Amino acid sequence: TGLISVKCFFFQVALGVHPCQAFSVETAITFQLVVCVLVTSRPKSTFHLLGPVVAGLSVTLGNLVAVYWVGLFVGALLAGLLHDLVLFPRWGCPGDWLAEFKELFPKDPHKQPTTLEHTVE
Repeated sequence: TGLISVKCFFFQVALGVHPCQAFSVETAITFQLVVCVLVTSRPKSTFHLLGPVVAGLSVTLGNLVAVYWVGLFVGALLAGLLHDLVLFPRWGCPGDWLAEFKELFPKDPHKQPTTLEHTVE
């Protein structure tokens, strides 16, 4: 007597769990994990010294509550947007963020960059 799974899209959920429920839980758990990591990894953060503990507790909570699949990507994206646009904005407006995001992709998808344009100092 184990968990009976049903195949849905690209992942499986336990019998009685709707895919939207699984997606929502995965998104929420990943969101809180990424926000914890982003906030505690800032050197000026009040929680900087507790970063490893907070991240570990966040992972533990996530493993107890959810199984990561598709929600992983959506939760991480939402947390990154919250961090970069609301908590610690790096740009004047969302349009600035979008312009920088578009620069990540080459104009000609078949042409690979030969040098690093942005070097870390």
